[in-house]
Amino acid sequence: MTTFLPRTPLAPAAVPANGPLAQPLLRDAVLIGAAIAFLSAIAQLSVDLPFSTSRSGEIVPVTGQTFGVLLIGITYGLRRGVVALAGYLALGLAGAPVYASAASGAGVLFTGSTAGYLWGFLLAAAFLGWCADRGLDRGPWLYAVLLAGNALIYVAGLPVLALWLEHHGIGISVWQAGLWPFIPGDFAKLMLSAVAIPTAWGLVRSSRR
Repeated sequence: MTTFLPRTPLAPAAVPANGPLAQPLLRDAVLIGAAIAFLSAIAQLSVDLPFSTSRSGEIVPVTGQTFGVLLIGITYGLRRGVVALAGYLALGLAGAPVYASAASGAGVLFTGSTAGYLWGFLLAAAFLGWCADRGLDRGPWLYAVLLAGNALIYVAGLPVLALWLEHHGIGISVWQAGLWPFIPGDFAKLMLSAVAIPTAWGLVRSSRR
């Protein structure tokens, strides 16, 4: 029987214990602030897909958000990751243009076509963070964990998108609007994450020698 013991995730492990961020609360505040800033910036990287549009425009844009969520969840741990994603959602809710395409507001978070995906980010970060706290961010487990975290975003996003499409009378399937066109990009993000995480762990270990 395999026992997964609690371990320190990558992001806090990378911060020197005896530097200016040695104080735990200050270290966490800086890490969470950096995560929110990173996710807010990478969300603005988008690519238009003609397969996920209606006459009224883009339904679900392809952005760097998923990549950011995967990295934050798997490197921050459950507590820090959830706080970071909750802070990101709250910042957008308050009106800051941090969602994809500089969107913000309650309409995007609660009734927009991408509302389910946004809440799915929080769910994925919680799952990935839980896994990272147990050392599943290394070795062969990493690939399965990242794939499952990515799938959770769709589990939350697709039902909400289906309701949104039906409500607005848009004649496009939910699979075409919110799943199939995104699989190649998601695969690339997963592979990039799967390479970046072990590389970063290697750098952290080297710095401690």
